[in-house]
Amino acid sequence: MFTRFSSKKGNSIGRSESFRQRRETRPSYRKRSDPNIPRSKSDVDVEDKPNHLNHSGSSSNSSLSTRSLESPSNSCEMVHRTPSTAPADAGGHPPGGTPSFGLHSGGTSVGQLDDSDLECDTEPPNWQNNVDRESLRLMKPKERKRQDVINELFHTERTHVRNLKILERLFFRPLQQEQLLSPDLLKLLFPNLDELLDIHCSFNALMKARRREEPVIGEIGEMMLKMMDGESGEYLKGAIATFCKNQSVALETLKNKQKKDQKLSQFLADAEMHPVCRRLQLKDIIATGFQRLTKYPLLLENVAKYTAPNSLEHSRLLEAVDRSKNILAYVNQAVRDAENEHRLADLQRRMDKTAFDKVENSISATFKTLDLRKHRLVHEGHLTWRLSRQKSLEVLIVAWCTRAT
Repeated sequence: MFTRFSSKKGNSIGRSESFRQRRETRPSYRKRSDPNIPRSKSDVDVEDKPNHLNHSGSSSNSSLSTRSLESPSNSCEMVHRTPSTAPADAGGHPPGGTPSFGLHSGGTSVGQLDDSDLECDTEPPNWQNNVDRESLRLMKPKERKRQDVINELFHTERTHVRNLKILERLFFRPLQQEQLLSPDLLKLLFPNLDELLDIHCSFNALMKARRREEPVIGEIGEMMLKMMDGESGEYLKGAIATFCKNQSVALETLKNKQKKDQKLSQFLADAEMHPVCRRLQLKDIIATGFQRLTKYPLLLENVAKYTAPNSLEHSRLLEAVDRSKNILAYVNQAVRDAENEHRLADLQRRMDKTAFDKVENSISATFKTLDLRKHRLVHEGHLTWRLSRQKSLEVLIVAWCTRAT
């Protein structure tokens, strides 16, 4: 179905292309590993080497000290993450009066949590340092390349956990506790951060265990299939879709609020200056949730490239590639659908129906009660409507269809 909205070019609303969906059943993920985030060659590029965490951030107003991210322990098994929804006090502030951003969560100090992954470098460690010289000498060039790719796969999982952990500790918790954002906007920005953190901590723990067991990694196809296929794969794609689908709208809303709220703007500026952010802004770090998903097919394809063809491991890797691509396609479609819904809601708010109120016929009756939010966007674009040789009108053409129930 087509309709026209009178509009000037300057008033057109641009859209991005992202989206989501959610999962009901959850597989059991055994233990939680340290989250941690940066990126390596596979993730968002960073210009400089990471600063050590014992350097303080330049956040005087918000007390964003590195104490809030440090930990006395390196044991993943010892970690218990207090639910991020736990209240601080009646006023939303941590106990003790003066707000101290990032230092408490529901009575649990952030510093009590394990942070070993926060210290990981942007570049993968040299796996050859843990292999004896004779084994390296006998190793074929193709196997060395295979180990390089596996090393990158494992390391970038760890850096992704680091990113998620920074989102939780440096941004989500303080924003929630200091009530700098409304619950609705917080939910839009971080809809299921704890869920995503648990998933990738579980992946990270499996990879760390494999590295400890095998300095020269053997087969990983079965492990990757367990992560990407079946119940775990369904849970993964639902969780990532939920996290990503409203991201562009949430960031745009946050940007507009920053312009009007000096306290919020100062908090974000201070947080983003923290050395642990490595010169990245919140919008860059939050985008790594989707970016990580795009890396799985590429890295797994490269591992398969250096794996003996016609072997069971090779077929498992190719199957894992296929599953990861399916998950990526699902999340992409979810993002598009969510953004189209937001777009139709925006058009509904801006649509002027007064012209239809002045006439009485079947067509006007249809448009008087039109609610675009009940439909699905198919296409939109600008069109020049020539009224005469001398006169033309810029219109916006919107095509939609009835949403499937």
